[in-house]
Amino acid sequence: MSSAVKIEAITSSDDGDGIMRAADGTPLKARLAKALRREKLRSFLMIAPLLLFVVVTFLLPIGDMLFRSVENQIVQNTIPNTVVALKDWDPKSGEIPSEEVFAALGTDMTQAFKDKTHTKLGLRLNYDNPGMSGLFRKTGPATRTIKAPFREAFLKVDPAWGTVETWATIRGAAPAYTDGYFLNALDLQRTANGIEQVPESNQIYVQLFQRTLFMSLVITFSCLLSGLSGCVSDGAFKRATSQHALDPRAAAVLDVAAGAHLRMESAAADARRHQ
Repeated sequence: MSSAVKIEAITSSDDGDGIMRAADGTPLKARLAKALRREKLRSFLMIAPLLLFVVVTFLLPIGDMLFRSVENQIVQNTIPNTVVALKDWDPKSGEIPSEEVFAALGTDMTQAFKDKTHTKLGLRLNYDNPGMSGLFRKTGPATRTIKAPFREAFLKVDPAWGTVETWATIRGAAPAYTDGYFLNALDLQRTANGIEQVPESNQIYVQLFQRTLFMSLVITFSCLLSGLSGCVSDGAFKRATSQHALDPRAAAVLDVAAGAHLRMESAAADARRHQ
């Protein structure tokens, strides 16, 4: 009876427009689409907890690490006046910046020393130019007594402020996003002349990558050879045992040997009990 009702509900909907309708007059295609949407929503709700777990514990940490690999706002936040003043300075000129840039650096370093952020900036710049961390640690306390003319005052604190490389490092690290970390991973650095290789004594990352890749390949092929030899040995053993199973004489010999071994073990056990 129910089947007849269902068939009638599906087929008794011919209103002359050629559209199949349900018993309530709704087009059958719309009813099926609604049912499919309900099933998809139910399936999604079933996997939603697992999807949320993967996003929170896997995708978000990876995204955060990728963002940190290019994020570089510490320079702009620590010495903002110096970053603005350095925009008009060209490292290729071969001359250090003007007095205005040194004055801006004096203002920024004074505030950074109060906030205890000058050492963090020096540590960041040290990735691009070894020695910058020590320079900023040394210059921080000296800002309490630095006065105009700032150019001569900074040069007295440390002669490194009189080199183009120091200012080129600061200017190159000024953007909010940088590729410096990836360049360091390839033993490269950005200088006043563009991207160059770091000194040979500091080239370690590419060599480590090559060693890691070599060891990975050696281990991979060793595992493949070990698994292959195991499969070959297992196949040979199975073939040998199957041949013995098919040969009645070999089976009889194996039975006799097994029986003799059991009798020897039983006799040895009896001898130990009598002792």
